[in-house]
Amino acid sequence: MTKLFIITVLFFSGMLLIATEFRFPKPEFTSGYESPILQQPLPTAEWMPYLALGLLLLVMILTGYAVYKWRSRRIQTVLIVFSLAFFGFFREGCVCAIGSIQNVTAALADAGFALSLPVLGFFVLPLLTALFFGRLFCGAACPMGALQELVLVRPLRVPKTLDRVLRLIPPLYLGAAVLFAFCGLGFIICSWDPFVSLFRLSGSVFMLGAGGFIVILSIFIARPYCRYICPYGVLLKAAAFFSARQVSITPDECIKCRLCEQACPSDVIIPPRPRKYSEPGFAAVHRIQWLLAITPGIIAIGIIAGYLLAKPATALDSQITLLRNIKAGNVENEAVSAFLATGTPVKDLAIRVQQRKYKLKIGWMLFGAWSGLIIAGSLIAASRRRRNQDFIPDRMNCVCCSRCYAYCPRELKINKNGTTGNSPEPQASRLQPRPGNAVGGC
Repeated sequence: MTKLFIITVLFFSGMLLIATEFRFPKPEFTSGYESPILQQPLPTAEWMPYLALGLLLLVMILTGYAVYKWRSRRIQTVLIVFSLAFFGFFREGCVCAIGSIQNVTAALADAGFALSLPVLGFFVLPLLTALFFGRLFCGAACPMGALQELVLVRPLRVPKTLDRVLRLIPPLYLGAAVLFAFCGLGFIICSWDPFVSLFRLSGSVFMLGAGGFIVILSIFIARPYCRYICPYGVLLKAAAFFSARQVSITPDECIKCRLCEQACPSDVIIPPRPRKYSEPGFAAVHRIQWLLAITPGIIAIGIIAGYLLAKPATALDSQITLLRNIKAGNVENEAVSAFLATGTPVKDLAIRVQQRKYKLKIGWMLFGAWSGLIIAGSLIAASRRRRNQDFIPDRMNCVCCSRCYAYCPRELKINKNGTTGNSPEPQASRLQPRPGNAVGGC
């Protein structure tokens, strides 16, 4: 792991030296719909985004050591506080890995869109880290996750059915953000980010209220934004699925005491497979086969729905709306007056509108296909059977918070004997499970 991090540091250092001519572009929202009015961050020095990128790399390196080598929740808490202070309040949440999804999409859709190296680095670096070491970015480097992590006091368990339904929102939100950025309708992640107003201590009453509501909710529900809204988490999950390293609750052997399962605030601890399932094996196999057979039909329904939504969605495009107002003779419209004053032929606008309509149609159909694939995939995933013999974290959903370390008796015994680990022995009260959850053997 050390060699890989050193190579990564050298790579990004070289890239920073040869790309000093890049500037950090501010998001531009050009859609026709009304977006929340947010205060733009003050101009910063050209080197500041590169410093932020370097600090992001450093925080994730230290988080990796805290999670895998030192197994220290205390060190990770220090990193969480730093990320919240620097990436959150000092940097005002911009640039962030979550919003960079739109910048990368816009650059792929439009060759003329300027994509700076810091924005690309904030998008790629957490994904590369997750590909090898899991979601270390979520563990301490993300300011949004840091704020939710610090205020968590009394975690409550979300019902499984509700949890599965709510987890459908992030991939759909990701598809919508990519769709809007691809079609030039705006950056909806930045427009509706509930934490930006909190970090900048300004904004509309609605967005401040939304951010405050999520913070209050985070006192009782572990990371509600990360689990049920964050679109970047979908990409991190996909990368973490292939990760060779994952969090190990116990430093040696699992004694199946279930304390980690009860302690995990995000409910991502996978229990061992039961000795006997409630249904025979062939029934689960037949159900998965049936779901795989109807998956193309679900995707086709999504494509049709996207095709039908493409036409009314043209009202969100400012250029299409402009051409409609011109054809309707609405010369009193400010946008129409400004366009006619430029002397640009209406024919040129009509050509651009046709191109944008085609892009909207393709984009909405792809969004429909993506939505169908997500729904079908969630049904298939819910039908899988567990194969693990011990209690293990779900590598896709685990955010590397290190909370489970303090509840593992094997971890506490080894730390007390001084053979490994640096985490302090927690108080006995911290080993108590959450109310309403019985603790016992499997």
